[in-house]
Amino acid sequence: MVKEQGFFITFEGVDGCGKTLMAGKLAAYLREAGCFVLSSREPGGSALGAEIRRLVLHREESIDPRTETLLFAADRAQHVASLIWPALERGEVVVCDRFTDSTIAYQGSRSGFVISDLEWINNFATASLRPDLTFYLRVPLGVAFRRRGTQSDRLEREGRAFLSV
Repeated sequence: MVKEQGFFITFEGVDGCGKTLMAGKLAAYLREAGCFVLSSREPGGSALGAEIRRLVLHREESIDPRTETLLFAADRAQHVASLIWPALERGEVVVCDRFTDSTIAYQGSRSGFVISDLEWINNFATASLRPDLTFYLRVPLGVAFRRRGTQSDRLEREGRAFLSV
C-alpha cells in the first residue's frame, strides 16, 4: 500500500512521559483547526487490539518474549488495516500514542532481539507504513514514575530496570 493522502503522527516515550496528554492536545488542536482526526493508541487501538492488550499487559502468567512481540505485531497489523490506513485514505490526520518505535525500544532492548528482525516484523505488520512525524518525549525516569503512580500492568511491574534500558 502507498499512502497518498492523510498525515500520520505518532508519540513515543516511556510511560509517564506525557505521550497520551500531548497526543490528546494535538488532536484537539487539529480538530479545532478544521482537520478530521483519528486519535488512537497501541496496543489496543482496535477492538481486537484491546483484547490483545488485555492478554499481554494484564495476565499474571509470564509470556515468552517472542510471543509477546508477535502479539504486539498482531495488534499493530489489525490496527493499521482496520483504522489507520482507512483514515489516511480518507485524508484524515492520524494521531497515535505509540507505534513501531516502541517495539524496537522495548522488545529490542528488553529481550535482546536483533533490531533488523523487529523491523521486518513491523514492516510486515504495517504493510511498511511509517509515520510522517514522530514526537519522542523524554523525561527523567523519576518524573515518569511519579506521573504514572501505581504500577498496574505486567510490564510496568518490571520497574525502573526495564524502562532504563
